[in-house]
Amino acid sequence: MKSKTLVVVTSLALLSAPAFAQSVSSQEPDSLRAAGKANEISKEIRSKIRQSLSEQALERIPKADFPIQVGEKLPENVKHHQLPVDIVEMAPQLRGFDYAWVGDEVVFLNPGTRVIVAILAV
Repeated sequence: MKSKTLVVVTSLALLSAPAFAQSVSSQEPDSLRAAGKANEISKEIRSKIRQSLSEQALERIPKADFPIQVGEKLPENVKHHQLPVDIVEMAPQLRGFDYAWVGDEVVFLNPGTRVIVAILAV
Protein backbone atom coordinates (compact mmCIF):
# COMPACT_ATOMS: atom_id res chain seq x y z
CA MET A 1 0.00 0.00 0.00
CA LYS A 2 2.84 2.40 0.83
CA SER A 3 4.41 1.84 -2.59
CA LYS A 4 1.12 2.66 -4.35
CA THR A 5 0.82 5.87 -2.33
CA LEU A 6 4.39 6.79 -3.16
CA VAL A 7 3.75 6.22 -6.87
CA VAL A 8 0.65 8.44 -6.77
CA VAL A 9 2.41 11.23 -4.86
CA THR A 10 5.44 11.08 -7.16
CA SER A 11 3.22 11.15 -10.24
CA LEU A 12 1.32 14.17 -8.96
CA ALA A 13 4.58 15.97 -8.22
CA LEU A 14 5.89 15.29 -11.71
CA LEU A 15 2.64 16.43 -13.29
CA SER A 16 2.62 19.71 -11.37
CA ALA A 17 6.32 20.47 -12.00
CA PRO A 18 5.89 21.65 -15.62
CA ALA A 19 3.07 23.98 -14.57
CA PHE A 20 5.31 25.47 -11.88
CA ALA A 21 8.17 25.76 -14.34
CA GLN A 22 6.03 27.71 -16.78
CA SER A 23 4.98 30.18 -14.08
CA VAL A 24 8.56 31.47 -13.60
CA SER A 25 10.09 33.62 -16.30
CA SER A 26 13.34 32.29 -17.74
CA GLN A 27 14.45 35.92 -18.13
CA GLU A 28 14.92 36.37 -14.37
CA PRO A 29 18.60 35.76 -13.58
CA ASP A 30 17.87 34.45 -10.08
CA SER A 31 15.06 32.12 -11.07
CA LEU A 32 15.22 28.41 -10.43
CA ARG A 33 12.54 26.20 -11.88
CA ALA A 34 12.72 22.85 -10.15
CA ALA A 35 10.91 19.86 -8.78
CA GLY A 36 11.35 18.47 -5.29
CA LYS A 37 14.11 19.61 -2.96
CA ALA A 38 15.92 21.54 -5.69
CA ASN A 39 13.38 24.32 -5.02
CA GLU A 40 15.14 24.92 -1.69
CA ILE A 41 18.38 26.24 -3.20
CA SER A 42 18.91 29.79 -1.95
CA LYS A 43 19.67 32.78 -4.19
CA GLU A 44 23.18 32.96 -2.74
CA ILE A 45 23.90 29.31 -3.60
CA ARG A 46 22.37 29.77 -7.07
CA SER A 47 24.75 32.65 -7.67
CA LYS A 48 27.72 30.51 -6.57
CA ILE A 49 26.59 27.63 -8.79
CA ARG A 50 26.26 30.01 -11.73
CA GLN A 51 29.77 31.36 -11.11
CA SER A 52 31.34 27.92 -10.71
CA LEU A 53 29.73 26.49 -13.83
CA SER A 54 30.60 29.56 -15.91
CA GLU A 55 34.27 28.87 -15.14
CA GLN A 56 33.97 25.40 -16.71
CA ALA A 57 35.12 25.31 -20.34
CA LEU A 58 32.29 23.07 -21.51
CA GLU A 59 30.20 23.12 -24.66
CA ARG A 60 27.12 25.33 -24.60
CA ILE A 61 24.14 24.90 -26.87
CA PRO A 62 23.36 28.42 -28.15
CA LYS A 63 19.63 27.85 -28.73
CA ALA A 64 17.24 25.02 -27.94
CA ASP A 65 15.07 23.49 -30.61
CA PHE A 66 13.34 21.37 -27.97
CA PRO A 67 11.18 22.20 -24.92
CA ILE A 68 13.13 23.22 -21.82
CA GLN A 69 10.80 22.39 -18.96
CA VAL A 70 11.04 20.41 -15.76
CA GLY A 71 9.79 16.91 -16.53
CA GLU A 72 10.76 17.01 -20.22
CA LYS A 73 13.43 14.73 -21.65
CA LEU A 74 16.68 16.17 -22.98
CA PRO A 75 17.24 14.94 -26.57
CA GLU A 76 19.84 12.21 -27.09
CA ASN A 77 22.05 14.48 -29.20
CA VAL A 78 22.50 17.01 -26.38
CA LYS A 79 25.70 16.39 -24.45
CA HIS A 80 25.48 16.61 -20.67
CA HIS A 81 28.16 16.64 -18.01
CA GLN A 82 28.62 15.41 -14.46
CA LEU A 83 28.25 18.13 -11.85
CA PRO A 84 31.54 19.25 -10.31
CA VAL A 85 32.11 18.26 -6.67
CA ASP A 86 32.00 21.88 -5.45
CA ILE A 87 28.45 22.26 -6.83
CA VAL A 88 27.26 19.10 -5.07
CA GLU A 89 28.84 20.33 -1.83
CA MET A 90 27.01 23.68 -2.16
CA ALA A 91 23.70 22.10 -3.18
CA PRO A 92 23.44 18.47 -2.04
CA GLN A 93 19.92 18.42 -3.54
CA LEU A 94 21.60 18.17 -6.95
CA ARG A 95 23.70 15.11 -6.06
CA GLY A 96 23.51 12.47 -8.77
CA PHE A 97 22.32 14.85 -11.46
CA ASP A 98 24.16 15.99 -14.59
CA TYR A 99 23.89 19.36 -16.31
CA ALA A 100 23.93 20.96 -19.75
CA TRP A 101 24.14 24.60 -20.87
CA VAL A 102 21.25 25.50 -23.15
CA GLY A 103 21.01 29.13 -24.19
CA ASP A 104 20.98 31.24 -21.05
CA GLU A 105 20.02 28.37 -18.77
CA VAL A 106 21.72 25.54 -16.96
CA VAL A 107 19.59 22.42 -17.23
CA PHE A 108 19.99 19.77 -14.50
CA LEU A 109 18.90 16.28 -15.45
CA ASN A 110 18.77 12.68 -14.33
CA PRO A 111 21.62 11.11 -16.34
CA GLY A 112 19.87 7.74 -16.61
CA THR A 113 16.55 9.00 -17.92
CA ARG A 114 17.67 12.40 -19.30
CA VAL A 115 14.61 13.96 -17.64
CA ILE A 116 15.06 17.60 -16.64
CA VAL A 117 14.75 18.07 -12.86
CA ALA A 118 15.74 21.73 -12.51
CA ILE A 119 16.57 24.76 -14.64
CA LEU A 120 18.72 27.67 -13.49
CA ALA A 121 18.59 30.93 -15.45
CA VAL A 122 22.03 32.47 -15.95
